[in-house]
Amino acid sequence: QSELSQIMDLAIAYKKAQRTGQMDLFGRNKKKKDGDEEELYGFAPISELDNKEKLEKEKEVMGFYLSAHPLDIYKKQLKRMDLTTFSQALEKSKNNNSMQEIITIGCGLLKSRKDILTKKGDKMSFVQLEDSSSTSEIILFPRTFKEVSQWLDDYNVFVVSGNVDMASDKKCKIKANQFVPIELLV
Repeated sequence: QSELSQIMDLAIAYKKAQRTGQMDLFGRNKKKKDGDEEELYGFAPISELDNKEKLEKEKEVMGFYLSAHPLDIYKKQLKRMDLTTFSQALEKSKNNNSMQEIITIGCGLLKSRKDILTKKGDKMSFVQLEDSSSTSEIILFPRTFKEVSQWLDDYNVFVVSGNVDMASDKKCKIKANQFVPIELLV
């Protein structure tokens, strides 16, 4: 039985005893000598969550990261690479006067993934990555998808290199040439 359900059972029993005016066998409502009420439940000590789990729980419960961003773990590695944030890549693409798409290298946390089949029956994927500034849709065409598909289920932080889609001026979209888990680059 989990600790939470034990606490809830004790609380229900305590409320019931208060309503009926009855004490339990051990007289839990007795006062201690110093005047404080006796503690009803002592929490079992648990080990602290590691940083990754803590951040996942923060995002799950609050909808955002409170204590840090998952990419902060890789600050040293990211500093060595000449990376562009997704918002910077979008700005560069919008200000690009050439007919050629700009090439960018960025890094982000995998937020979602949608695999599809092309008309030819090849697998490809649309991946959402989040960096510290914004999100980007990463398009993994069949050739790239085939190279990286083995990593998609096991890793969650990726470095992406590719062309920023000029047709998208509201959201950064990158047609990936390379998509590699950061752990494999360090």
